[in-house]
Amino acid sequence: MAQMATPETTTSPSAQRKALDAADEVVLEYVAFRGFNEVFRALNAARADDATRRGAYDATFATDALLKPIQTLDHAALLDAWDFLSSRFFRRLDAEMTAHAQALERGVYRAYCVAAVKRGERQKATQLLTELARRDAADATSKPPSAPKQDAEVVWALYDDDDRPTKPPPVDARNGARWREWFAMPHVPRPDRDPLFAPYFKREWHDALVLSLRNFLATVFASAPPPKLLLLQTWHSSQAQQKLREELQSARSEREALVEDLVRTRATRDTLAGTVRDLLVAHHHGHRASPAKPRGGLFDDEPSDADDARKAGADAVEAARRGGDNAALDALCAKAGRYLDLVRGGG
Repeated sequence: MAQMATPETTTSPSAQRKALDAADEVVLEYVAFRGFNEVFRALNAARADDATRRGAYDATFATDALLKPIQTLDHAALLDAWDFLSSRFFRRLDAEMTAHAQALERGVYRAYCVAAVKRGERQKATQLLTELARRDAADATSKPPSAPKQDAEVVWALYDDDDRPTKPPPVDARNGARWREWFAMPHVPRPDRDPLFAPYFKREWHDALVLSLRNFLATVFASAPPPKLLLLQTWHSSQAQQKLREELQSARSEREALVEDLVRTRATRDTLAGTVRDLLVAHHHGHRASPAKPRGGLFDDEPSDADDARKAGADAVEAARRGGDNAALDALCAKAGRYLDLVRGGG
């Protein structure tokens, strides 16, 4: 079946190609960082062969990824491939589609067992069945039992008419009804002649499984979101992101200008504070050394006022010598103002 497109977006083909290339570069950079040399070479080779720059999940490719472990009798690869599809695409399916996925999962595992028996490697089937039993036991101990839904339906499309039960029997853990009998299949002398297993040795059943699997994956992929990495690249190059980056750059420039202005203001303040300090010290010492003047002059004070002025001047000079932060400079200004008020007769 032809590959299915992802949901329509407003991204143009050229923008999508750019996003794909950018995502590829990110992956290449990561695998190089991790030292995955074989993966790096394989990905580069795959990119060179990918003339169409396809940007959609391919149901045929995914089906082949499930069929190849069956052909090579690699049960670990088969389980890994199905687990990936299940965790990435099947978790958010509705009840009907979930039932289809479970039926196809059983069909894939049965096809593996049949292939192992046909090739005279029954221990391969036993290995897969043992791993499935281990997973079922782990699930049974980690999850609390739940009552089955009364209206639940199980898909039996992979059964022949004479093999399909009249009504769905009880479901056994992850692998569904009538699965337990398959643990005996590797030990049956001629399972291809057994009434329970014979339908699964027919070419028609295998072809129906492959067709159903491909059609199901195409339906699931048609509504699946793009990979998160591609979404990140598309979002990064979107107009909204470009606008945000421009606003951020403008804010940074404004901040830098404010920082420069603040530095200049602080330098001016420090210079002014130093000038005030020098003038204040000189004025205070000159006022203490000057002889008494007639009243009416700038420094004409009552005796008590003169004492207050000298004390205020001493405080201001001490504050000027300490210097310090803004609070200290504010205190200096206040003390200097108090002193000048007194010497002018305003105290």
